[in-house]
Amino acid sequence: MSDVSRKMWIQVRSGRATDWGLLLSLVGAIMIFYLLSPMFATTHNFVSLQGRIAALLIVSIGETFVVLMGSLDLSIGAIAALSGIIMGITVRNIGAFQGALLVVVLVAIAVGAVVGFTNGMLLTKLKIPSILATLGTWFACDGISYSISRGERFSFTQVYNILYGAYIPGLSLVFLLALLVWALSLVLAHRTLFGRYIYAIGGGENESRLLGIKVDRYKVLAFVLCGVLAAVSGVLLAAEAGAASLLAGSFMLDSIAAVFLAGTAVSGGVGGPRRTLVGVLLIAVLVNGMNVINVHPNYQTIVKGIVILYSIYVSIDRSRIHQIK
Repeated sequence: MSDVSRKMWIQVRSGRATDWGLLLSLVGAIMIFYLLSPMFATTHNFVSLQGRIAALLIVSIGETFVVLMGSLDLSIGAIAALSGIIMGITVRNIGAFQGALLVVVLVAIAVGAVVGFTNGMLLTKLKIPSILATLGTWFACDGISYSISRGERFSFTQVYNILYGAYIPGLSLVFLLALLVWALSLVLAHRTLFGRYIYAIGGGENESRLLGIKVDRYKVLAFVLCGVLAAVSGVLLAAEAGAASLLAGSFMLDSIAAVFLAGTAVSGGVGGPRRTLVGVLLIAVLVNGMNVINVHPNYQTIVKGIVILYSIYVSIDRSRIHQIK
């Protein structure tokens, strides 16, 4: 067996081991929380958990594509909050029923696309590292959110009634939509040139340029996709709460934890949306379980920070640490 073939076989075995490890961790977490509190396995808790999983899964899919190419988007939480507030303002002005709902959602998604495009241009044209570029847009979006909301509460229960209705017993429409987005992301990652090029860029940016791949173009597209999906999550979170909230973006840490925990390496080129689903389920169960057993929010944040550090430690390719950007 050649060195290349041996390396590929090791990667395949490592991926399978990661998948089984994630599944076993998920089952173990469910069993532990069930033993600690029978309320964890109630129908009410399961239904309430679906909305959290849906929003987290959608934004994590967008983050996954950015991480796959060796970058990081810290602005997703701020995009979600800003999109929710823009949605609230739009609802107040034109309503949120029948055909108007589509306009409301499209306006919110457009906000995410614009911010994502800005992130991509800052990275590719101004050569600002993604962590710093998205940190800047994070603060900018937060400032805009505070400026245009002025502490107002924008309520829209109509959106909740549509997205969170149980069209299938025990399953909300929003949860089914999240699964559909995840399925489409698998096709995008493994059956399109976009997905293959994102993996190639993460595996080696200079090599990708030599192969004729328009690296900058696909970087911008990845950030636009991430911004759009963050905006969709903001819409879902606002709909679930029945009102736009400046705190809607507080789940950013959960999303990054889910992506890294699922084995998508920060150095790029390894992982993908298939694993992200299990990572999201594990993080959602962990957060929900800690809430059920009344763990203080401060301690929950500590746990998630430890999870992120551990996930980066076990997944990062240290031979390519200089390429993280």
